[in-house]
Amino acid sequence: MGHIHEYYTGKTLLVTGATGLVGKVLVEKVLHDLPDVERIYVLIRPKKQQHGSTLSAADRFSQEILSTSAFDGLRAKYSEQFKAYVSQKVVAVAGDLSQERLGLSEPMYRQLQQEVNVVINSAALVSFDAPLDQALTLNVVGTKRILEFTRGCTNAIYAHISTCYVNGTREGPVPEEPFHPTFTVGHFNKRPQTPYDVDDELIAIQRQVERLKKDNAGKSPEQLEKRLVKEGFQWAQRRGWNDVYTFTKAMGEQLIVRYQGEVPTLVLRPSIIESSMQTPQPGWLDGFRMLDPLIVAYGRERLPDFPGNKEGILDIVPVDMVVNALLAAIPWSHHRGGLQICHVASGMENPLMLPRFARLVQEHFRKVPLNARSNRPQNLPDMTFPSTPAFLRKLYLHQRLPLRLSIFMAKLNPNTDKRRRALRVAESKQSALDRLGLYARLYGPYAEVRCQYLTHHMREVWDSLSPAEREQFNFDVRTIDWARYIQDIHIGGIRRFLLNLSTSLPTEPPVRTVVQEIEASSDTILQGANSSSPGASMNGPSYAGADKAAGQPRGGQASAVAVRRATSLIMPAPQAEVKRWLRSSPLAKVSQAAWRMWLDIFYHAYLGFSVDGLEHVPSKGPLVVVSNHSSHLDSGALIVALKRRNHDLHPMAARDYFFNTPFRRWASRVLLNAAPFDRERHVGESLALALGILNHGHSVIFFPEGSRSTSGVVQPFKRGIGLLAVESGVPVLPAYISGTYQSLPKGKGWPARHHVHVRFGPPIIATTASNSDESPTDLVRRLTADVQRAVEALAAHVPSRPHR
Repeated sequence: MGHIHEYYTGKTLLVTGATGLVGKVLVEKVLHDLPDVERIYVLIRPKKQQHGSTLSAADRFSQEILSTSAFDGLRAKYSEQFKAYVSQKVVAVAGDLSQERLGLSEPMYRQLQQEVNVVINSAALVSFDAPLDQALTLNVVGTKRILEFTRGCTNAIYAHISTCYVNGTREGPVPEEPFHPTFTVGHFNKRPQTPYDVDDELIAIQRQVERLKKDNAGKSPEQLEKRLVKEGFQWAQRRGWNDVYTFTKAMGEQLIVRYQGEVPTLVLRPSIIESSMQTPQPGWLDGFRMLDPLIVAYGRERLPDFPGNKEGILDIVPVDMVVNALLAAIPWSHHRGGLQICHVASGMENPLMLPRFARLVQEHFRKVPLNARSNRPQNLPDMTFPSTPAFLRKLYLHQRLPLRLSIFMAKLNPNTDKRRRALRVAESKQSALDRLGLYARLYGPYAEVRCQYLTHHMREVWDSLSPAEREQFNFDVRTIDWARYIQDIHIGGIRRFLLNLSTSLPTEPPVRTVVQEIEASSDTILQGANSSSPGASMNGPSYAGADKAAGQPRGGQASAVAVRRATSLIMPAPQAEVKRWLRSSPLAKVSQAAWRMWLDIFYHAYLGFSVDGLEHVPSKGPLVVVSNHSSHLDSGALIVALKRRNHDLHPMAARDYFFNTPFRRWASRVLLNAAPFDRERHVGESLALALGILNHGHSVIFFPEGSRSTSGVVQPFKRGIGLLAVESGVPVLPAYISGTYQSLPKGKGWPARHHVHVRFGPPIIATTASNSDESPTDLVRRLTADVQRAVEALAAHVPSRPHR
């Protein structure tokens, strides 16, 4: 496979959907960074205007694409030669995917097939509540037509922009695999869904649309459209999708699988596409996307809450990363041939948890109110993320119903100016509440997803690029600093490009301390380990292994403490606070012993249990036990495995889950001997508590991924483990747990019988030479990387065990 520039040199592209967000950024990127392309044909449908005239394809390209601020950088680059350069490279062609042969004349159709080398289809009806006939025409029939066009080209590749959400209501890890034309997505959730053939389904839907049009022939166009919208929802949900958009996009993919033939094909599935990270401008948007109306409503104090899954991932990808991924994946796919599926998503390598997203938005608007003219502090509530039905019930009972009653009572009053003003205000509020209810029904399911989109293919594409290409076509989601992107870039872009409010976007992130960085990334993995981090130099920090014979870390704990940095990054929690969590009554000790005896029986007799590597476990002294985390069974597995040391072993458990009710708090404190870890707001204080526990000679269990993996794959570690290891100086005991994900994955209520295995590796301890100039941040980052590598290395030795 040649480099990106070499591949596109002399190539002719056909782009559909150029008037959309992805299309505009794509055309600008090609013109700006791939000037050696031969030509770009943009297929644009002429638009009928209100006064009866028609806006041509060329006029639409000029007015709706070229004149936007997305091309400001290109305009500055070419200055007076801008128009000439664009005219030389871009040809706007009048066409329509809803028409046979793309609405082109026969000579133009044949000419394009002879010239075009790369077909990029980004056209779609991206509306979750679109009428069924319109969504079917563009997302399904249109896909088949553009694929037929590509099959008539000479050695052309077809690149189809889809969405991760074609996977519908699937749960758990979602691989990059095609949809067979004869099944429904409900198959994955073991729901009673009847498989269908995509061609038969297309015909059945078209017949239903015709029946609805016939039955509603005497009704207004608005009534017919409403009926078609309802039918689209119902049909999609019967088949296992949330809405007509994802359903019809999935059908389009199924047609690609059936009719691809010998055409090299790439199906690119982005997750939620939002504003650009860097190009064409930071925060650039051309209109409100899925999240943006909710962000603005919250900033204007009109969004009291929103449905969602508290433990769910909000999978966002900046639009320029989607375009960069597309341009890099096309040569990769063409070289491999056949059909390639690529997810462009952040949830696998840099997950943004939904509560953290809400908190970042809240923090931004508290610092920089959306209504800057108001001097009062904004009343911005904490999001609780109920289910969609619960949210809609609360919205109706607490707001919509009282408002309806007030409107009814107001209409009983005399017709005065005061009454009319009150009615206008009330009806305006009613309209806003109606929109909020609509948003909840449309977007709520996307905040409640219980899956994780795997991105192994895009990682393979990334690994094939040169350093220069990685810089110019960056789509590495691990580089996204979510705090900076959400607060400065994205909301800044909303203010600037959508609300026309003055704003300045910082070009460099602010300098933060190590603890501030960890707290800022408490729900992301950006600040986690970089698996490619180089090892320590001879003069820098070193990570000592273990003396297997003695079962103690090389050099001993005392020497490690002696070489700790003089400037502490965190201080232990107050003695009284630490002793409060270490103190146990005689009754609590008896309860704990009985519980751990029951755990031992449950793991060995019901699940099946084995452990190896116990020779690496130091016989005494404090430890930080570090493991992968994919199940609620993980803490119990480590407790059972370390039973000779579990009397002073404290799992650091999520405060927002294990300590959020009186019963859970009692069970976690008394039975598990757990201590709370606030992974949302006070990470530094929680690390201080863990440090205090270690300083008292006790040990802690620490899961550096921050939350359970939804795929069973080890997620990048957060830097808290590196900081804790550096500050405590105690051995870090790596462990790998297998079988718990298969028994009790995230979202499952009762464990299945599946063998659980725990493997321990040699302890790691951080030491620093006295003359080292290594910064604390680099030391923490490097140690975090080594701990993750040690845990991942243990996964290679997991024994194969059958289900019980």
